[in-house]
Amino acid sequence: MEFLSETILLFEAGDSFFGILLIQIAPQLVKKSFKDFASFYRVEDAKEILIQNHTLNSSVVAFEVGFNSVSAFYKNFRNITGYTPDQFRKKFSGAPYHPVENEGIVELQK
Repeated sequence: MEFLSETILLFEAGDSFFGILLIQIAPQLVKKSFKDFASFYRVEDAKEILIQNHTLNSSVVAFEVGFNSVSAFYKNFRNITGYTPDQFRKKFSGAPYHPVENEGIVELQK
């Protein structure tokens, strides 16, 4: 998952035609900045990891999905989901992960 690495997103992706299109067009399609676009998909991956792996520390998940700091991970996770990673894990750990499209926002179906 190349979108997980901010370095790949901003520098290497821009070196290819597809990368230039990704950086310029994809955020416009979802009406978000490129940074918000990448954060959204990182949080989606984090949600899946948190539910599937109950023993993995949230800080480890933050770096695994591509955030450069735990504080940025927590801030983005809470802004996108309304929960901290730990709250999310507690609330949804018994539910299977089924992302559901709802007006362009992926939500967890319980």
